[in-house]
Formats: sequence, C-alpha cells, structure tokens
Amino acid sequence: GNIEPPGLHYLSRDEETHKRLNKLMGVELDGHVSGITLFASVPLSTEPWRPFEANELIACKEGQIVAKLQL
Repeated sequence: GNIEPPGLHYLSRDEETHKRLNKLMGVELDGHVSGITLFASVPLSTEPWRPFEANELIACKEGQIVAKLQL
C-alpha cells in the first residue's frame, strides 16, 4: 500500500474527560490519571485526535504535552 501522512495521531485528555470517556477501542487504562496523551497510527475513537504535522516532534511529561517542535 501507499505510505502517506499523517503517520501518527495523538489525543490529550484531562482528568475529567478521562473519567467520562475511559474506554477506547483496544485500550484499557487503570488507576488514577491526572492527564494523559495517547499516540496511535490511526484514531482509536471519535474524539478529536490530531494528526502529527510533517517533521513534528512532541514531548510529554507525566501524561501532558510539554513541548512541540517543528524540525
């Protein structure tokens, strides 16, 4: 098949959203979560997943995006 952008998607959730929508197709999360950022090759739900831009780098710490760089 063809390889085309976007090759990766991400979704960030805060604690309240995570409590409300804790089920994703094929993903189960346990325990206390103050925030979470998920990465997948295709969106795993109908939530607003964002595609990576070409040459984009995203850094996370403790589930939160702390930096985005365009290389």
